[in-house]
Formats: sequence, structure tokens, C-alpha cells
Amino acid sequence: MQFLNVYINFIPQQQNDQRLKQFLFKTVCISDSINLDIFEGINMTKCSGAVTNYEEDIISNFCTAHGISTVPCFATVIQECLQLAFKMPHVECVCEEVQKYLKANEPTTCQVSGSSFYVCCY
Repeated sequence: MQFLNVYINFIPQQQNDQRLKQFLFKTVCISDSINLDIFEGINMTKCSGAVTNYEEDIISNFCTAHGISTVPCFATVIQECLQLAFKMPHVECVCEEVQKYLKANEPTTCQVSGSSFYVCCY
């Protein structure tokens, strides 16, 4: 299940008036089985771009099919960068050392009056 945020800016047709006329925000819960007919009442020619969560998903494919540019969201860009960084030999070695340290020093869980909390032992 994905959440789709649709932001559409309508600019007036007059050349001298470039003010933002209307702003529409709609959050729709999307799954692969739902058709994207939510866009039927919207003039897609005025849509200049879309921010998507994944490179290949139902939203990206829909936008591409309608000639709408897509860019990955901030979280996707960060995730891609981190994945590339973690694959670098020196970074991978450091990550393994940190994992070993954390496993050797796992926090202990204690029960007090029905609630649990962690005691970190270093």
C-alpha cells in the first residue's frame, strides 16, 4: 500500500497574471489493484512534475505514460546514497565493526511494574 500526495498548481491563462490561482492537495491511498481514475477530472496537461517514492511503481509509470516528469523524493535519494556508501570497502568494514560491537554490548531488558525499559551496558 502506498500513499500518493497530489499537488496541482493551476496558473491563470493571462500572460500578465502569474499568481497562483488555485492549489489542490489530495492524499489518496493507492494499491496496485486501484485504477488511477482519480485523475480523470484533472487537466493533466497542467501537471509539470511529480515527486515519487520509488523509481518503478504504479505512480511513476502512470506519470511517465502521460509525459509527466518524475523525480525521486528526498528519502529515496538518501536511501540510494546510503546504499552506495555502505558498499564502499572502507565503509563496509567500519559497519561490520560497529555491528560486532553492538551485538557484544546488546542492551538488557528489565521489567519494572509491568513496563519494560532498556539498560545499556557499555
